[in-house]
Amino acid sequence: MITDPDSFPDGVAEAGSTSFLVHWEGNNNLHCTVERTKALGKRAGVANIAGSRSGAGDDCKSGLRASATLLKIRRIAQMIERIKPDCELEVDGELMRRLLQ
Repeated sequence: MITDPDSFPDGVAEAGSTSFLVHWEGNNNLHCTVERTKALGKRAGVANIAGSRSGAGDDCKSGLRASATLLKIRRIAQMIERIKPDCELEVDGELMRRLLQ
């Protein structure tokens, strides 16, 4: 993960990337980063670190439970469907593998 992702969309676009995924955590101006990425004609995404307090991963530090995490994923998917149906939701495969063991 890089720090200060606000300064990278132009370079990522010039390097040939078709999308730019930034972490919610450590981004001082997430909205501007996403908007700049989209203005460059690239797909923008926002990631959430498991264990952060930003909503999706707040149970993760104290022992992940698959059912709680799957419920959060379902809630996020429902929110996306209501607010912006063309938005995509991705889940880290390694995280899910560990949860479902």
